[in-house]
Amino acid sequence: MRKRAQRRSWTTTARSGPSRDSSSRRSAGIRRRAADGRESRRATCPEQGGFTMPSKGQRVRFLYRGSFPDGRTFDDCKGVPHEIVLGRRQVMKALEETLSAMEPGEERILELSPAEAYGAYDESALQRVPTYRIPNGENLPVGQMIAWKTPRSAEPVPATVVSVENQVATLDFNHPLAGKDLVYWVKLIDVVPAAGEPTA
Repeated sequence: MRKRAQRRSWTTTARSGPSRDSSSRRSAGIRRRAADGRESRRATCPEQGGFTMPSKGQRVRFLYRGSFPDGRTFDDCKGVPHEIVLGRRQVMKALEETLSAMEPGEERILELSPAEAYGAYDESALQRVPTYRIPNGENLPVGQMIAWKTPRSAEPVPATVVSVENQVATLDFNHPLAGKDLVYWVKLIDVVPAAGEPTA
């Protein structure tokens, strides 16, 4: 489910992926499976077994784990529920749509293409910058993230330091997960009604 140098998460509070045509992100292209391997589809009926599916404005809590198709994990909530308000774009669209079609206790697996996750890798986002233009430029941590306020940005922009040679730093402004197929396991814990809605 911000452009600062912090642990990168799949949530858009860490950083939204590059802008993409909405047609490439439609839920029809997202493979969703229940944790037992069965295909899952978004419910068309708001009521299932007496439970109202989560909707915009409601606060939901869920567990998640992000991995690559080969099984390597890149993000894990480690049993601590993550909380968002549906409709506020706090997580990627694919995750929000999935949570909106789940019941508490339900588990699902999302298999996302780059277009459905953080976008394609953009070679033009790889830039060479003189180190004198970057604070502490001679001691940049190669392979790690930094937050740099560029001449064109009002806020610090996250970038990965690829290399530093001959007083020139190569910075990658792509999201670390850009261009990658991703797999997410999610489990909806509970749903808090929006303000003014009756509770069960």
